[in-house]
Amino acid sequence: KSLRERWGWVKQSIVEQFVNNCIICALRKLSFHPLVAKPIIAKNFLSRIQMDLIDLSFDPDEEFKYVCHVRDHFTRFSWARALTSKRPIEVASFLFDLFHSIGLSPTILQSDNGKEFVAQVIKELIELWPSVTIINGWPRHPQSQGLVERANGILEQKLDK
Repeated sequence: KSLRERWGWVKQSIVEQFVNNCIICALRKLSFHPLVAKPIIAKNFLSRIQMDLIDLSFDPDEEFKYVCHVRDHFTRFSWARALTSKRPIEVASFLFDLFHSIGLSPTILQSDNGKEFVAQVIKELIELWPSVTIINGWPRHPQSQGLVERANGILEQKLDK
């Protein structure tokens, strides 16, 4: 039998009253509270940079399998370097060369929780620049690493061509 034939006589108001008073329905009811993203405000060049590794090991270019991508939050300017591996020494070498060539160090360096960014070598870089604050976000989490994650997609598209 169709649903209408079997239960068509029950008024909608009775169904609503039943659902509103049903304990099982109340327990199953999901409450949805969207997270309100707190905007990141950068006040000047290198006040906050976000960094991430792009894994290109599925389609390497000779010995290069990764790209370290660093993005300034204020200017939206990006720097990238191809890496042969994601060993901490390679990532740290890129960061050292980058900030040494600019002549400034960032105030805040934000990365995901990848081991290549929280390793001892990165901590040694902080010893060179004691004013740098490290902030670790969630890996592949656009709410915490949104700027660099979006730019990663663009960079990957450009590298594909």
